[in-house]
Amino acid sequence: LLGYAPDELKDDLNELLKITHPDYGPAIHNMITSHMQDRTGKTPFDMVHLMKFGDGSFRWVRTYGYSKRRPDGFPYRMVAVITDIHDEVISKNELDAYVTRYDLITEVLEEAPWDMEVQDGNPNNFDNPWWWSDQFRRVLGYKDETEFPNVFSSLSDSIHPDDLEHATNVFLAHINDKTGRTPFSTEYRLRTKSGEYRWFAANGKSARDENGVVTRVAGTFRDITHIKMKEQIVSETTARMEELAAAISEMVSGI
Repeated sequence: LLGYAPDELKDDLNELLKITHPDYGPAIHNMITSHMQDRTGKTPFDMVHLMKFGDGSFRWVRTYGYSKRRPDGFPYRMVAVITDIHDEVISKNELDAYVTRYDLITEVLEEAPWDMEVQDGNPNNFDNPWWWSDQFRRVLGYKDETEFPNVFSSLSDSIHPDDLEHATNVFLAHINDKTGRTPFSTEYRLRTKSGEYRWFAANGKSARDENGVVTRVAGTFRDITHIKMKEQIVSETTARMEELAAAISEMVSGI
């Protein structure tokens, strides 16, 4: 397994410590010692560490040991297994790095992501698994999944009653268009935990199978309340200016 010839490693426990990476040598030694000295047999010997292979490279392995004991708990034999898990550890580390990077990026994005997985080829089934990002929950004032569960009703119950039909129709039009040409991009109001309604821009993209049936939908929400308020102020100001201009014009005509 390690790539050594039969005469390169002696049948001696010290050989294990020699080929264990220096950063893990003391830990391996202490774990073996603790495992052997615990007469209850409850202290495990199970460790993931780096080990030097015959080609000089260090690879991740899992070393697991078990002892047979006398009635008084004294060990009289120990068997251990070394498993090469290098590829699994590297893949996990890469995945952890990807997840960490994703979490950091979403923290600074204005858009809050969401996702729906389509099961049984039925995208119109709102019982499909939904995922709401913690960022989206925080925007609405919720703490975690217990307060805003990963189900469609969490969203639908939050949509303003006047916007619910429009929001639903836009989403259904997008997922049911097998050509994929109907976009999902709209704006509607969502109720926050405090009861306040805020405006959000909702956008999404779909993955489809060879027949154009949606297999997954993902997108973002962005709080645009400040934009809507600005538009409202501009509209109201324009209306007042037009009323004032009309009044002045009428006054001038009278004069």
